[in-house]
Amino acid sequence: MQDKSFSKESLLTLITEAVIFVCGLIYLIILARVLGPVGKGIYSLILFIPGLMMIFGSLGIESSNVYFVGRKKYETKEVVANSLTVSCVSGALLIFIFSNFPFVPIGISYCVIWKFLAKSG
Repeated sequence: MQDKSFSKESLLTLITEAVIFVCGLIYLIILARVLGPVGKGIYSLILFIPGLMMIFGSLGIESSNVYFVGRKKYETKEVVANSLTVSCVSGALLIFIFSNFPFVPIGISYCVIWKFLAKSG
C-alpha cells in the first residue's frame, strides 16, 4: 500500500514539474515578444544583480542550517535567529553596495535600467 502511495506522489510531482516547465516556457516566449532583444537583455541584467546578491549574501547559511538542525547541535530557534540576523545584516550591506554600484561595461546605473524598462513597457 505504501508503494502505491509513493508511485502516486511521484507521478503527481512529475506532472507538476511538467506544468511548471511549460508555463515558464510560455512566459519566456511572451516576454521575448513583448520586450524585444534589447528589452530582454535589460530584463536579464535586472535579474542578474539580485541573483548575484543572493549568492554572495547567503554565505552558505542554507547548508549550515540543514547540518546543525539535522545533527541536533543547536535548537531550531537558535538556528532561525542566527539565519535571520545574518540575512538582515548581509542583505542591508549588499543593498547598500549594489544600489551605488554603476555598471562599468555599459556605463549606466541600475536605476536607469529600471526607468528604461518601465518606459518601454
